[in-house]
Amino acid sequence: METCLHPAPDLGRMYRFRLPGTTLIRLNVPLALLGSTLLVLALPQNPALWDALNRGLPSRLDPRVLVVGIDDATVRAYGAPDRWDRTLYARALTTLNEAGVQAVGLDVPLRGPAPGDEAVRQAVTSGAGGAGHPAG
Repeated sequence: METCLHPAPDLGRMYRFRLPGTTLIRLNVPLALLGSTLLVLALPQNPALWDALNRGLPSRLDPRVLVVGIDDATVRAYGAPDRWDRTLYARALTTLNEAGVQAVGLDVPLRGPAPGDEAVRQAVTSGAGGAGHPAG
């Protein structure tokens, strides 16, 4: 029987078994916590960041809300929305009022006085329970 002169190597010391992501986890978790803290602190001061987050992470849509936009084809056909005949807006608001809407928001700059302003004013104040107020 032959005796071994060299002791068996300690495999535990020779090979350290680590999960491949351990180092990444140690770095990413604190960075993620720091980043989220800075994000929360920056949101109130940064409306562009808030808007980007809302567009990127939209919430569930409320089926009672309908958003209507003006597309490029309409702008090409009719021109800029602030130059449209105001009676067009009055007709749209009147149609919505007759359909029974509870609220309408119109986000179009209407610059200066123009023909049809009185019709728009009547449509706004008569709709949604008479609670409409032109912004000015």
